[in-house]
Amino acid sequence: MKLKVYLSILIAIIAPTFEGFAQLGSWNILHVKASIDSLWQVLAEGQIRSLDYYNEFHYYEYKGAVTYSVAEDRKLTAGLGSYRTFLPDGNFRTPAAVKEIRSWIELSLNDPGKAITLDHRYRIEQRYTNLGFRNRFRYRFGAVFPLNKSGNLFLAAWGELFFTNRAPYFERIRTYAGPGFRFDKLTYQIGFLNQFDYKINDETGRNFFLLSIRYNLNKKSFRNKSVPFQEG
Repeated sequence: MKLKVYLSILIAIIAPTFEGFAQLGSWNILHVKASIDSLWQVLAEGQIRSLDYYNEFHYYEYKGAVTYSVAEDRKLTAGLGSYRTFLPDGNFRTPAAVKEIRSWIELSLNDPGKAITLDHRYRIEQRYTNLGFRNRFRYRFGAVFPLNKSGNLFLAAWGELFFTNRAPYFERIRTYAGPGFRFDKLTYQIGFLNQFDYKINDETGRNFFLLSIRYNLNKKSFRNKSVPFQEG
């Protein structure tokens, strides 16, 4: 019963946004992490995005974070990053439309099961931009379906809601679905990401082909199989 409720929520978030694949852009992620010990992890991530398929690059970000494992299925993360959004109709067309320094804290809850792993992420962001300061609140619900016995081949899907403390309060919906493969220290994912924006001007929402590469610096004996979702 619990699983059916979660799947219904995920479908309700994702279904309305998959209405077309017009003007597919690209969304590229490189993520590196390392475990300091059984409780602490550090990570670094860079992203680059384009409004057309590997053309009209309009966005990049880089960030770092520290994660503490409160329990096996609960993690706290604090991070800081730099973000740039550029004008359309060109590759990193200057001047940048939005320059931002962002800090955030988040709580991740995993619900592993025999057939499916569920994930809830709650994030609070502090956004310092050339357009002014804004708080933002995000909730992401995702699911990972193993496609083989080892779980190295999997299907991941998630939906994320964005809110702020200023009217009109609701900002954005982001949804993703696609396959992935774990290979030793590397995890590869490709898929489709849709972003719907409501009255915000920091990035254009549309459809993207997503490519994600995650690299774990630790030896195999010291790695854990974390839920393979992008930091975002």
